[in-house]
Amino acid sequence: MLVAEVARVPEQLPSVKFDFILADPPYHPADGEYGGRELLLDERWMNFCGDRTLLALEHSTDTLDLPWSPRSPWRLLRKRSFGIRSVSFAKRSDNPAVMETEEFV
Repeated sequence: MLVAEVARVPEQLPSVKFDFILADPPYHPADGEYGGRELLLDERWMNFCGDRTLLALEHSTDTLDLPWSPRSPWRLLRKRSFGIRSVSFAKRSDNPAVMETEEFV
């Protein structure tokens, strides 16, 4: 387990592969700050992904324009909302091991 500022993780662990990534970036970052949108567009995160890596991205429920595939390397599997908070689950969109029909439970 690593607890760190999300924007700095790619620098801290350049060669580690994770099965599960739980990211809780700032919900409403100021211009130029690193939030959920920036994480999804930052291809350095692909360095941490194995064939079955699951990303759980916590974000504000009112965040409507997260860049899922094809605008980013992440394919949205499911989104769950809990009041003002949502958690979106995603996998790499370029991974041939992940079938389009794969169901996430």
